[in-house]
Amino acid sequence: MLVFIYFFVACALGGASEEENVSFLSTNTSNVTFEPISFFASSNTTMNATPLAPQLEVFKLVPDMFHAGDMQFSILFVNNGTAPLYTSSVGVYYPGFASYSVSVLEELAPGAKGFVLLSGRFEKAGEGNLTINVNSDTFILPITVVAATGGIVKSEEVLEAQLGNVSVHLREVKQRYILLERDLAMKGKERYAIDSLSLDDAKAYLRDAEAALIRREPLEAQAGLALAEDELALRALQLSVVEKKSLLDSLKENAVLFSTLGGALVMFFTLYELLKKKSAGAVETVKQKLVKKE
Repeated sequence: MLVFIYFFVACALGGASEEENVSFLSTNTSNVTFEPISFFASSNTTMNATPLAPQLEVFKLVPDMFHAGDMQFSILFVNNGTAPLYTSSVGVYYPGFASYSVSVLEELAPGAKGFVLLSGRFEKAGEGNLTINVNSDTFILPITVVAATGGIVKSEEVLEAQLGNVSVHLREVKQRYILLERDLAMKGKERYAIDSLSLDDAKAYLRDAEAALIRREPLEAQAGLALAEDELALRALQLSVVEKKSLLDSLKENAVLFSTLGGALVMFFTLYELLKKKSAGAVETVKQKLVKKE
């Protein structure tokens, strides 16, 4: 009995000592609840999982130069969260800025990018903060508005100049896409692990930019090109650090291939045997019918 009491006290003191040591660690138990633990029943510990949610970020303004007077620009967003962001209205505020139109932010899947087009007027040059509100998120970006250029230029001339510049930019980005696609194919032939690398998003952004250019919408085309450039830069970086497939990976791929071929051959021979038996059965049935007639 004395031995049992001594053992119980020692365990209690040891537990207290361990608890003191653990208290020095930085822990966050705000989302964890504990039920009382019985010596004769299993623990009923529950943890609240972090809910899925979108995480919106602004990563670029196109163009990044602002001037006083009437102006169009776009805001590029990316969803870094774990849930899609559904269509939302966007509010933009800046001292002395009045917006004519602001498009909505379309649905963004996790990891997807999109943009909002704006038309408005900056009353004067200066420096300040551009405030962007999307749902409960607020983004503050410092910008500089320069003085308007002198002279009166017809809007059609401005549009043609913008379309010409965007067209040149589109050809440049397309060339970068072609070169990266070629490098990707070459790495694949050399047995590099490129299965997770895809240029589909970049191709889609280029198609959107080209379609906007055909519709004579240079600002939307510029936004699409900015998204394509960002995607190409990311894939180029990933391709620069990709490693060759290991021997184990190659063996796994060959095993899957041989397994698929083997399954196809087994199915073929099984079907062949069934057809042969069915054919033999049909011949035997015909023979029996002929014998009965005789």
